[in-house]
Amino acid sequence: MKKNLLPCLLAGLFSVGVSVHAAELPRWKQADYVAAIQAARAGQPSGALQLLEQERQKGALPTPLLDDCLTLLCWDGRSVEALRLWKAQPDPALTPPTLGLLARKARDQPDYALAQQLYRTALNSHPSSDANAGLAMTQADAGQLPQALATLAAA
Repeated sequence: MKKNLLPCLLAGLFSVGVSVHAAELPRWKQADYVAAIQAARAGQPSGALQLLEQERQKGALPTPLLDDCLTLLCWDGRSVEALRLWKAQPDPALTPPTLGLLARKARDQPDYALAQQLYRTALNSHPSSDANAGLAMTQADAGQLPQALATLAAA
């Protein structure tokens, strides 16, 4: 019996440690959130957006959640809302794909000043030819041809 007691005790301690550890996981690493994001990537963003709205009601979103929220709003055809949220909670630590997506949506509005700001934010953290080209196209669209050419020349 003593031989069986130790493994049971260790298993019990381990399971307590796992459940405590799971509760300490950031929201973006919790299983229900991960499943909702996977569903969103498959074309069903409503579940993830509902979870993110619940998180937004608690206060400012941490960067990983804000990144997801902005991307999903754009995917859901709610780019105006995404841009409004970014203006209310600008975060230069967003991933380059999200910054680029927001910049393209701002350019489509057309809000060239915001699009340029977003492209520059992306370029400051992760220089890329895509962000550089996006900035130059936005400058050209805004009638800033000398700046657009200078942006391309500096790349």
